[in-house]
Amino acid sequence: MPVNAPISLLATGMAFVMPVVGYATEAEIRILNVGAGAGTVRVAVCPQANFLQPTCPFVGTAPAHPGEVTVLIRNIPPGIYAVQAHHDVHDKGRIDTNFLGIPVEGLGFSRGAAFRFGPPRFDDAALSIAGKVVGIDITLTFEP
Repeated sequence: MPVNAPISLLATGMAFVMPVVGYATEAEIRILNVGAGAGTVRVAVCPQANFLQPTCPFVGTAPAHPGEVTVLIRNIPPGIYAVQAHHDVHDKGRIDTNFLGIPVEGLGFSRGAAFRFGPPRFDDAALSIAGKVVGIDITLTFEP
């Protein structure tokens, strides 16, 4: 038996005990219908527990310009997420609303989840994110 045999047997045994870890994903999120060149487009990829909260763990930004803006977010573990996008026209770091609390800046969600008397549910926007690169399109909408 070679001198390295116990080490290679140990390494082989460890391979069966170590958990399998999924590859991190890069999300290439294309934001459509950006209305102005002012401000920043902000995107958050959120697990259910953080959906519609300011604590989404995977976020990205890009300078706004009319039409289409792409935001890259890296190192997302495989899983089920909802993606939310916001055109922060005045760079306040939050969504501007009118006196009724209705957003006055462009907002959008994955899977085209729509506002209907309030924000969409997580299940309406949820999608699977896995693989090396995932492309997601979100169209911003503007409430009256």
